[in-house]
Amino acid sequence: VGCTARPLYPLPGRRNDRSKQPLQTFRAYNFAHRGSNGEFPEETVVAYMRAIEEGADFIESDVQATKDGVLVCAHDVILDDTTDIAEHKEFADRKTTYVVQGVNMTGYFIVDFTLEELKSLRTKQSYSFRDQQYNGQFPIITFDEYISIALDAPRVVGIYPEIKNPVFVNNHVKWPGGKKLEDKFVEILKKYGYKGDYMSKEWLKQPAFVQSFAPSSLIYISNLTNLPKIFLIDDLTIYTEDTNQSYWEITSDKYLNFIKDYVVGIGPWKDTIIYVSENYMQSPTDLVARAHAYKLQVRWAGGKIFEDKFVNILKKYGYKGTYTLKDGLKQSTFVQSFTPTSLIYVSNLTDLPKVLLIADTTVPTQDTNQGFHLVIWKSVNIDTSYSGRYKGVIIIGVVLCSCSRVIQGSFVFSV
Repeated sequence: VGCTARPLYPLPGRRNDRSKQPLQTFRAYNFAHRGSNGEFPEETVVAYMRAIEEGADFIESDVQATKDGVLVCAHDVILDDTTDIAEHKEFADRKTTYVVQGVNMTGYFIVDFTLEELKSLRTKQSYSFRDQQYNGQFPIITFDEYISIALDAPRVVGIYPEIKNPVFVNNHVKWPGGKKLEDKFVEILKKYGYKGDYMSKEWLKQPAFVQSFAPSSLIYISNLTNLPKIFLIDDLTIYTEDTNQSYWEITSDKYLNFIKDYVVGIGPWKDTIIYVSENYMQSPTDLVARAHAYKLQVRWAGGKIFEDKFVNILKKYGYKGTYTLKDGLKQSTFVQSFTPTSLIYVSNLTDLPKVLLIADTTVPTQDTNQGFHLVIWKSVNIDTSYSGRYKGVIIIGVVLCSCSRVIQGSFVFSV
């Protein structure tokens, strides 16, 4: 008896189409915060390319300026934790102390180095529990290089750059004609064709959000670009860098009503949405509901990602070891998830055995938007699966959940 099967469609980034697959808008966006920084040093070419390969809709970055006025991608204002600056004795005299957001900070500041000097450094993982094998291999990248990564992607990938510490940067870096970080930031976006209101045809062609913790920066650039803007909101104890306003002021109904004329959404620190007390989540606050009342989108920001905390708790109680080793048998456990990128991510944090959960045939993966047949194929053909593409990933089993059209029964475990 002859039969046919659904064709195996490649990932969006693997298509050979002349025209790029457009940005998906039917579900929540998948933002790669600083790239795939659990696998590679943050905000590097490889971190962003891996994030795109793993299905990111947008790649996120923090934009600062060098001593000679070139915009670069880096989260920290100092180089100490994310680069090998300590090994460069020629820069030993650059260590200094500045006031950053009202706090004395000592280190090697990006604003004290030219681009050429920064390019001589190499990046490293800032967290000790993440994979350290790529330390010392990749340079800091410029804002232009970051944009090029998105534009060169084989499908439409958006950018999500942040105007980082603009008050501090503008106090230390000067441009001709009295221009500021915000001016140079928008100039580069325009140079590469980024424009358009949210969801307009122009925007969908090259999607971008502009984000900042500094409300005055967002208000200022509203006169320079119509790209959608996101107002980032820090922890309860942190005041805004530019206007010195408290969390309570900038999340009041009065302020939300004011800022909605300049931004399409807010990006609050996640603990301001759901408080955590003694490892238990408390009742959600009303911030999301109130933001929605003013037609503002909400994008959570900040803190370690869920997978980090998940693995840290397992380690705390001694869970470790591969599937067959004594350590694994002593305290047996499997880590399971419906999101393949989560399993790939935690493979850099723990060698515990992992199980990829697969939902109904109609449900795509929430992180990579892969259909049932593609996931099954990549899981069964282990040489070309996730474990084949990512070093150290061992997915030892597949669980088929509620697949009544595939198998009679609730669960099947296959090793």
